[in-house]
Amino acid sequence: MRIASLTVVLIVALPVLCHARAVSDGGLFEELMQGQYRQRMITLFSAAMYRACPQRTGVCRTRALRRLGGVKWKFETQAHVGSSPSVYKRVVYCGDYDGIFYALDAETGELKWKFKAGGGVFSSAAVTADTVYFGSSDGNLYALDVGTGKQRWRFETGSSVSTSPAIVDGVIYFADSQHVLYALDCATGKLIWKFSAGGRISSPAVSDGVVYLSSSEVALYAVDVSTGKLKWKTPMGGGTHGSLGHSPAIHRGVAYIGVGDGHCYAVDTRTGKLKWKLKVDGQHVSAPAVAGNTAFFAVAGRIGFEDGVLGQGFVCAVDIRTGKEKWRSKILGPVYAPPTVADGVVYFGCWDDHIYALDAGTGEELWKFKTGGDVNSCPAVHNGIVYFGSHDNHIYALHGEKDKIGPKRPAGVGR
Repeated sequence: MRIASLTVVLIVALPVLCHARAVSDGGLFEELMQGQYRQRMITLFSAAMYRACPQRTGVCRTRALRRLGGVKWKFETQAHVGSSPSVYKRVVYCGDYDGIFYALDAETGELKWKFKAGGGVFSSAAVTADTVYFGSSDGNLYALDVGTGKQRWRFETGSSVSTSPAIVDGVIYFADSQHVLYALDCATGKLIWKFSAGGRISSPAVSDGVVYLSSSEVALYAVDVSTGKLKWKTPMGGGTHGSLGHSPAIHRGVAYIGVGDGHCYAVDTRTGKLKWKLKVDGQHVSAPAVAGNTAFFAVAGRIGFEDGVLGQGFVCAVDIRTGKEKWRSKILGPVYAPPTVADGVVYFGCWDDHIYALDAGTGEELWKFKTGGDVNSCPAVHNGIVYFGSHDNHIYALHGEKDKIGPKRPAGVGR
């Protein structure tokens, strides 16, 4: 029995370990050698969530869509879709502004079930083998059965829950609009602890026993996962109150974050001390995606209209070792949602009604796709399919030119 069990473990683990070694220049193998790969492995096999993992790096470790083929399917919702789809075991989970939460077949887009919350769903779901979790503007965090959509439990906070939950080791972390961070037991919904910040809180990131969050008082917090006690708090530059609320991305012991003062920041997660900051000349800098040695930030340049045209925004690539900008690609329209990276491609939505794909190494535009409304949803990439929502009341699945799909490349290509 021991030999058989060990064989099963090796069969499951070896592809992951080989993948880790294959992208060792991006840091995964080094993390494994340091004993930090356990949490990444747990996430790969047991849950799907906003920004792809609890660390909120925005990296989907799957095949990219480099050449657009067209629409695989699109599903009409009852209202705008601004949250990001979560894809788990061939099912796409996503909510709309009218409070309808949908479970769709990832291959066909057919409705499996839907659930009506008491308020709009702006939160992106976290999904495990048996339960899907999301927040609503009605003040509840919901836990539903993944197969039936039946409610398992709900936790009432008393104020809107628009943040996206993170799950680590059977505990779910999320925040409400009254500046409170919660830790609940995933199975029962019972409160473990709560923590109050000095402003509206971002979707939390979790890494190595610490919860990281930003707040609208323009500060970055580190909170102990076991006790809910503050470890450190770092003010972030000259941003105005209310200008910060993006999830930090945690990568190799550093928190990366964008701020409304037009800067990108890197903060040491152990001490809370600033490592570097970079001015990118925008008015709104998103949470980044971080792959290998590069962080990708989306920036809304000018906000509003000038001569009847939306202000410009762009995505920029920053070398995380030096804090220097590597490239930027301008596009028409502000970009508010964080980018997603998969297999050497950067994906992001824009207020010009398009979703874009750029080469991660050069910033060259690979393709773009026009919808009927603003795209403020972070794309999710799974097996070469790109899933996202639009303000045109649809959830989309885009596929590639199947006969031209190239070999898989490491996520950090082009560092």
